[in-house]
Amino acid sequence: QLFEATWDDEQWRMHQEVSVHTNAAFGIAWRLIAEAVRKRGGVEEAEVRAAIMEQFAAHQMTTYHPPIVARGPHSGQPHYETGTGEDTLIRGGELVLIDLWAKFDRPRAVYSDLTRMGYVGTDVPETYAKVFQIVAAARDAGIACVREAFAAGRPLTGGEVDDAARSVIETEGYG
Repeated sequence: QLFEATWDDEQWRMHQEVSVHTNAAFGIAWRLIAEAVRKRGGVEEAEVRAAIMEQFAAHQMTTYHPPIVARGPHSGQPHYETGTGEDTLIRGGELVLIDLWAKFDRPRAVYSDLTRMGYVGTDVPETYAKVFQIVAAARDAGIACVREAFAAGRPLTGGEVDDAARSVIETEGYG
């Protein structure tokens, strides 16, 4: 882990700097979706992906794989490949997942890897809001697990963190 997962100060600075641009990519994507849905009734997942890739190129960023833009049912498919066609048209009333990762095209640069979801509309349906709260509680349980182990000086496995988060989801009936 020391070799693979430890950054020096310069890598941390690059990560913070590149994160500004990966975060900005979401704003670009959400604006594109909103404008296209208002003006044309929808936008292809691939068009949104292309706009994100343009943001990466404009800031000399690189990635080993284009981002994932997934509408509706595609958003629940692990490692979905963004497509084109009628089944990939993002419209009003849909949930959209954007999963992106990039780093500067510089030696020793590290990735900023972010995932966000949004709803295309004015009022998020109650079901989506409920599931979001469950996922947020699961995230918080995972963080609490890490903090408790760290405070106690106890070794911790990824499986233990997964179990802490998963138990919240299972308790709510989504296991």
